[in-house]
Amino acid sequence: MTKTRLNKYLASTGLFSRRSADEAIRSRRIRINGLLANLGDTVGDEDNIEVDGEKVKPGALRYLAYYKPVGVIATKSDEHDRETIYSTGEVDKSLSYAGRLDMGSEGLMILTNDGNFIERLSHPSVEIEKVYQLTLSGSPENLKKVPERFLSGLNIDGKLMRADKVVRERSNVFKITLHQGYNRQLRKMSVELNLGVISLKRIQIGRLKLGDLKPGEIKSIDKNMVM
Repeated sequence: MTKTRLNKYLASTGLFSRRSADEAIRSRRIRINGLLANLGDTVGDEDNIEVDGEKVKPGALRYLAYYKPVGVIATKSDEHDRETIYSTGEVDKSLSYAGRLDMGSEGLMILTNDGNFIERLSHPSVEIEKVYQLTLSGSPENLKKVPERFLSGLNIDGKLMRADKVVRERSNVFKITLHQGYNRQLRKMSVELNLGVISLKRIQIGRLKLGDLKPGEIKSIDKNMVM
């Protein structure tokens, strides 16, 4: 009878990555056949696994591309009762996301119930490139500085934030390629140059492009389309 490490089993449910599964085990949230689980436990198909008192099982792995609209929050719950990608009814709550976008931004996100894939995409050592279309407001002089200053880097919040590639598509529209993923990075870099952000759209993650997806739309993808 084949046994699987508990953290790997939990990751296959889509609720956790292996790392967050270990944290859930330490926090005494996981039970195996009614007994509290321990790090390093193994389980099989005959075992009853519970998370916070609810029975869970691995499901078929799903990978989706999603166009997050402006004004919707990428989170499973919001304490201020604002609209989230899950409350709209467009996204299955069994799916987690990779490539978070803030409320004012739009564009490509990846949805999946494969916790290991999310962890791999999010790990700093992988350095997945993400491409954005950034539309700015400000003086012509400051707009001209964007390619050079974004490429050389700006010291913000004690970090050197920089872009890998900058293409000026129009006077105030730029296509920016990043492998860094600091919180609100492009917005902070723009403010540093006294520029306002009119719109921010992610158009590519790894090799996967937003394409002709419209806001709120979802389509199935092969995970190999990303990496």
